[in-house]
Amino acid sequence: MTNSTFPTALIAAFEQTGKISGFGSESLKKLEATGLPGKKNEEYRFTPATTALEKVLATDFVINSGCAPQEAELNLANAFSIQIRNGKFEDVPKPSEGLEISQTEIENQKDPFGMLNEVFRGQCFTLTVTKTGAPAIHIHHQSDANEINSLSFPAVAININPGVECTIIETFSHRGNGQHFSSPVLDIQVGEKSVCHYLRLQNCSGNWSQVYNSKISQKKESIVHAFVLTTDGNIVRNNFTLEINGEGAEGNLMGLYLLNGKTLADNHTVVDHRVPNANSNELFKGVMHGHSKGVFNGKIFVQQDAQKTNAFQSNRNIILSESASVNTKPQLEIWADDVKCSHGCTTGQLDEEALFYLQSRGIDKASAQSMLLHAFAGEVTEKIQIESIRESISKMVQEKISSLK
Repeated sequence: MTNSTFPTALIAAFEQTGKISGFGSESLKKLEATGLPGKKNEEYRFTPATTALEKVLATDFVINSGCAPQEAELNLANAFSIQIRNGKFEDVPKPSEGLEISQTEIENQKDPFGMLNEVFRGQCFTLTVTKTGAPAIHIHHQSDANEINSLSFPAVAININPGVECTIIETFSHRGNGQHFSSPVLDIQVGEKSVCHYLRLQNCSGNWSQVYNSKISQKKESIVHAFVLTTDGNIVRNNFTLEINGEGAEGNLMGLYLLNGKTLADNHTVVDHRVPNANSNELFKGVMHGHSKGVFNGKIFVQQDAQKTNAFQSNRNIILSESASVNTKPQLEIWADDVKCSHGCTTGQLDEEALFYLQSRGIDKASAQSMLLHAFAGEVTEKIQIESIRESISKMVQEKISSLK
């Protein structure tokens, strides 16, 4: 596929899905004209997401088919749970106290795979959190590719009313040996003086690939704690935008990718400061083993009116094998002159002196390596604000680190 070709197989699939909305039609026209990103596209040159999609399209495939439910990774018995099976909402529960549900749309996607979502998505639900104390929102994506390849294009919008604190958790599960490709879209609007805890756990093994376009918009004096954990998959691409639209807002964007085998994880982040007197902190860490590959491209924009901005970004990586690699590119674009901003990245191996010290105290090499890696990852996981979730994720991280041998 070249940069100027749109897959004819998807056009045929579109003809079977029925009429789409006006903005989806516009996105289809753009995609037919520009195509999906190839190797010469700067934003996707390290991540062959289009190739992963082509593998699904190479044989018979389905869009929005169902599959049997699977158990979620976390114990969220009291959460408000939404099941999305191969992109299709099923068994949406009745609203509980503090939550309202409606159907709406998320428009104006700029990324090509976000546009693809606009073309092929089915239902799009909006959840409105109206009061503090509402149950946590658990969005569980399930994919099935047992006998036939599958595609999914889910979309969810969440509005958090002013002065409300809420928790949103996304998990993924996959079964089957077939190819699955998903392109979800998520939009979260955080009201004035609200607090949003958002966590995404991507740990599907096998032939599971994903390009996720998500945006969180903050208003005055709001706080966001966002965390993304990626441990498995074929190709995983996160396009994550944090828009700071209100003075006194604080945005915290944290990520951890622990990779083995041939997994490729690509985090493209944008933190956009649009108003003065706001703060942001971004920390992404990665550990690569086997033939895995990590990518980090983080951009901070400080607009001309965003004086008194404090914005900090850091990306740190450890490579455990000669065949693993990472590409990192932190970026700052500042148009204001009264700001405090910094960015940086490091890539290296485990500290040999620290390893030697632990081994000299009678700790075997494998255990010493796990201890150092757990401390490295702990700087990210310790920033999860909710203790019970932090403990569960720390346990998952420890199990993953133990497998990186």
